[in-house]
Amino acid sequence: MVPFRTILCPTDFSDYARAAFHLACSLARQHGAKLILLHVVDVLYGKQTYGGFEVEIRSDDYPKKQMETLQELRCPFPEVPVEYVVAEGSPVEQILRVAQQKQADLIVMGTHGETGLRRMLLGSIAEQVLRAAPCPVVTTRPATPPPSACKV
Repeated sequence: MVPFRTILCPTDFSDYARAAFHLACSLARQHGAKLILLHVVDVLYGKQTYGGFEVEIRSDDYPKKQMETLQELRCPFPEVPVEYVVAEGSPVEQILRVAQQKQADLIVMGTHGETGLRRMLLGSIAEQVLRAAPCPVVTTRPATPPPSACKV
């Protein structure tokens, strides 16, 4: 078994990311690994263009508020050390940068499972990370209840 010493878990605070966070916590506990929880503030988020000028519409303390929200995510295993990181930029670029910088042995991330035209036009962040990551990547989605039995 490959030893994982550092596990990176990017989050956008969605249910998909929460499922990945719980998996990452379990894997970190099993491997005695450090967990790095990353939230990327997309540089385009919070900016609007008016009359040809780009205007910032988010508050100055937005990154601080994102860090506070990130720190509300607590690993249920107190023995797992957790580092919280907020970065600004392209989510894919920042995930890859932090993975390289922190020497992540594994990335665990949620995927929204986009299909069709939206995926073709935008691409999947998870897919882009998977293709370029310096380490293995595990993607997950929230568990769904099994389909109910058909009644005749």
